[in-house]
Amino acid sequence: MDFCEGGGGGDARHFGEAAGAPPPTPAQARSPASPERQFCSSTTQPMGHADEGIKEDMPRRMCLVCGDVASGFHYGVVSCEACKAFFKRTIHGNIEYTCPAANDCEINKRRRKACRACRFQKCLRMGMLKERVRLARVRGGRQKCRRNP
Repeated sequence: MDFCEGGGGGDARHFGEAAGAPPPTPAQARSPASPERQFCSSTTQPMGHADEGIKEDMPRRMCLVCGDVASGFHYGVVSCEACKAFFKRTIHGNIEYTCPAANDCEINKRRRKACRACRFQKCLRMGMLKERVRLARVRGGRQKCRRNP
């Protein structure tokens, strides 16, 4: 949204103008070097390149189970697609895993496939709820109504 254009019946002053200062001449308004012009930028983009620094500014959510980049809120927990799918497959298949060690395996992005028993237990500890997994789901999305001719 630019604030340097007039119209709409409102005050066309720039952010940089004093309240009692006269509006810039047409030549000043078009000049990219004019002091008033430097404030005519988007309210959502910083001055400079539009895409500069956007990725660094956005906070990344981490999967509570493995620490990978989360894709959303799944089964009650912020998690990645891999942990979401693992939890869903485990519930749908009613699978019981057994840890070959002492049930304290480290679960992280690199080692999340090493022990399924500990990964599933961590899913539960982090708050994933079995009840949130839909057991009977019709594949193919919404069903369209048939019209009788």
